[in-house]
This record gives sequence, C-alpha cells and structure tokens, in this order.
Amino acid sequence: MTKAWKNRDNDLKMAWRIIDSYHQLSEEINTQEHIALETETPQGIVRADWVVALEEAFEDKYGNRKGHDVACKVLTTLITQNETFH
Repeated sequence: MTKAWKNRDNDLKMAWRIIDSYHQLSEEINTQEHIALETETPQGIVRADWVVALEEAFEDKYGNRKGHDVACKVLTTLITQNETFH
C-alpha cells in the first residue's frame, strides 16, 4: 500500500505554473512527449527543459530523494491523467 500524497493538489498546481512559464516562453510542451530519444548520447535520453525545471523545483522544496519521488508522481499524474495503463 502506498502512502497518501498529502500535498497532491499543491504539487500539481506548482507543476502547472512551471509548465505554463515554459509554455509562455513559446517552448512547445506536450506532456505525452516529455522525453526525447537521442542516439548520440551515451545515456540515450534527453529531458526537456521544463521537466528538468520541474524536478529541480520539487528537489528544492522536498530535498533530493523526496523531491524526485514527488516529481515522478506529478509527471505520472500529468501523463496518465489519473487513468491506469494496462
């Protein structure tokens, strides 16, 4: 059983403020395409600037480990729109 996400609504609002700020800067954002595959890098994945900003904001707010976990929850919620993938 997972722990309750007590700050869910506030965290999602914070995420949308970050996403909106990047959108207003004319960067195209699609939550369904939050990563891009890059074959030239050893890591193979390049994160969009807004994803990096979102992760950093939650790490600043909650600390590295919990911030990363919250950022993952937020991204999952935004991508799945509360629907379960099977």
